[in-house]
Amino acid sequence: MNKYAQIGILLLALLLVGGFIALGFWDVPAPTNTIETELDGSRFPR
Repeated sequence: MNKYAQIGILLLALLLVGGFIALGFWDVPAPTNTIETELDGSRFPR
């Protein structure tokens, strides 16, 4: 493998590991809006 391919693979691996770490520590707030949808009875036959 040439040197540029090794550097590219290393950068890709670092990007993936950094992304997993960022998602692990990111405090995503829960949604605060409530969504209510009324379904008609024709979609659920008895």
